[in-house]
Amino acid sequence: MIGDGIFYFWIYDALSLQSEAMESSIYFYEFTYQGTFSVSMRPPFYKIR
Repeated sequence: MIGDGIFYFWIYDALSLQSEAMESSIYFYEFTYQGTFSVSMRPPFYKIR
Protein backbone atom coordinates (compact mmCIF):
# COMPACT_ATOMS: atom_id res chain seq x y z
CA MET A 1 0.00 0.00 0.00
CA ILE A 2 1.12 3.54 -0.64
CA GLY A 3 0.20 4.68 2.87
CA ASP A 4 2.35 2.00 4.50
CA GLY A 5 5.24 2.85 2.19
CA ILE A 6 5.24 6.46 3.36
CA PHE A 7 5.64 5.36 6.99
CA TYR A 8 8.24 2.69 6.23
CA PHE A 9 10.35 5.09 4.17
CA TRP A 10 10.73 7.63 7.00
CA ILE A 11 11.22 4.96 9.66
CA TYR A 12 13.91 3.26 7.58
CA ASP A 13 15.55 6.62 6.85
CA ALA A 14 15.70 7.48 10.57
CA LEU A 15 17.06 4.03 11.47
CA SER A 16 19.71 4.27 8.75
CA LEU A 17 20.93 7.61 10.10
CA GLN A 18 21.01 6.25 13.63
CA SER A 19 22.86 3.14 12.46
CA GLU A 20 25.55 5.23 10.78
CA ALA A 21 25.96 7.46 13.83
CA MET A 22 26.21 4.55 16.28
CA GLU A 23 28.06 2.18 13.90
CA SER A 24 25.61 -0.65 14.53
CA SER A 25 23.17 -2.86 12.63
CA ILE A 26 19.52 -2.15 11.86
CA TYR A 27 16.83 -4.58 13.03
CA PHE A 28 13.37 -3.83 11.68
CA TYR A 29 10.45 -5.88 13.06
CA GLU A 30 6.80 -5.89 12.06
CA PHE A 31 4.27 -7.06 14.64
CA THR A 32 1.70 -9.26 12.83
CA TYR A 33 -0.38 -10.77 15.63
CA GLN A 34 -4.01 -11.30 14.63
CA GLY A 35 -6.25 -11.49 17.67
CA THR A 36 -9.84 -12.64 18.06
CA PHE A 37 -11.31 -9.19 17.51
CA SER A 38 -8.89 -7.94 14.82
CA VAL A 39 -10.40 -5.60 12.24
CA SER A 40 -8.47 -7.09 9.33
CA MET A 41 -9.75 -10.65 9.37
CA ARG A 42 -8.26 -12.97 6.74
CA PRO A 43 -9.99 -16.00 5.23
CA PRO A 44 -9.02 -19.32 6.89
CA PHE A 45 -7.21 -20.53 3.74
CA TYR A 46 -4.79 -17.54 3.83
CA LYS A 47 -1.70 -18.51 5.80
CA ILE A 48 0.67 -15.96 7.36
CA ARG A 49 4.31 -16.86 6.74
